[in-house]
Amino acid sequence: MGRGIHAQLDPLIAKPLQKGGKPILIVGDALNEHYEEGAQPILTLLVDRISQMPRLKISITAHPEPHIQAILDQYRGYKQFHMQGIEQSVVEGDIRQYLKFRLSEEEVTKAFLRLRPPP
Repeated sequence: MGRGIHAQLDPLIAKPLQKGGKPILIVGDALNEHYEEGAQPILTLLVDRISQMPRLKISITAHPEPHIQAILDQYRGYKQFHMQGIEQSVVEGDIRQYLKFRLSEEEVTKAFLRLRPPP
């Protein structure tokens, strides 16, 4: 059986952060897609211990689910950014630019180096 998250936090995150160096970023992506009991202990632990780890930076992406918001509300030192506030035209422009780049002949050629050119 694996060790609990409390036991893993110190050797994997807290102790390495005690050494000098650059900040470390942890990204929790799409936490709302995890069942409540999965995201809640991790978020609670990080919120409880983040003040003891000043080099630690955390970025969380999630829909504003009540169980996630309730945990984050306990920690006042965070900034929220709501994607819903971005104009649709800006979002569409960013997507268009990304696709134009990724589907450019140069990028497609790099991605498929092993393919032979058509006869």
